[in-house]
Amino acid sequence: MRFDKTFIAIRDRSILEIFDLSLLVVTDHFQALFWLLVIGATPWVSLDWWLVGWMSDTDDLTGLYYWVMLLLIVSQAQIGTSFMTHYLGQAMFVGRPGIWKTVKSVFGTGVYFWWSHGVLRMVIPVVLCCGLVNQDNPETALLFGLFLIPGLAAIGLGVRALRPFVSEILLLEKTPISSRDDKQVCFQRRSRTLHVAGNSDLFGRFVISAMIALPLGFACLALFITIDSVLNVRSSSGRSFLPYYWILAQWMVAGFICVARFLSYIDTRIRQEGWAVELRMRAEARLLLDAIE
Repeated sequence: MRFDKTFIAIRDRSILEIFDLSLLVVTDHFQALFWLLVIGATPWVSLDWWLVGWMSDTDDLTGLYYWVMLLLIVSQAQIGTSFMTHYLGQAMFVGRPGIWKTVKSVFGTGVYFWWSHGVLRMVIPVVLCCGLVNQDNPETALLFGLFLIPGLAAIGLGVRALRPFVSEILLLEKTPISSRDDKQVCFQRRSRTLHVAGNSDLFGRFVISAMIALPLGFACLALFITIDSVLNVRSSSGRSFLPYYWILAQWMVAGFICVARFLSYIDTRIRQEGWAVELRMRAEARLLLDAIE
């Protein structure tokens, strides 16, 4: 492992530079990131379609389907892209790690990782609420879809806005969850140090990311609709695939935002910890050890 040889230059960047760099990272690692997104998103897509897919065939609830499906994907985005996060962290120093090795490493993460995403970030509560929607009672579906589910999703988004780098800390730094030793780095202290100091900046980046993600999602949807029109898919099949295109478009955006969040994590460490200097010192120490040996 060479600490002075990373696949991106270690320097501080603005949020717009981070999104610009995200495009380059996606292009360079497209195949691995694509398959890791597929692996991470497929279970959630299947579950979500089983829960609310019936709304797309109900005339009175078609609009509600797109809204609820968006809320589900937004709440599940961070846990669904955890494989991508781990891959990017390893790719920083070791080149291009294997896809299945990455998947195995994520599944080997401690229980707190799944608790943090599933419960504290409201993934499981949102899914359970969708499961309680009664197909035979449209009024109940409207009540859940317009009030309860958005409220739970908003709580989860609030937690993610203030603590965006939980995945990166747990997956990449692999610190213990807590420790009585004040000198030992643990997850609780690490998260507090990383998030509290730049809280306002992180929230601002979250808002900008949301402002970019929304139109980007519609742009991806428009792309699928255009391809459908060019290939005459709807005319040939006699049915609309718009509900499926909506899911694909939003998960594509979730994958892109995951890359941007990882780069924002790197940028935050550079700003708060002087990470560029630390990595350079580690590299020099490794060279000295190699020379002595």
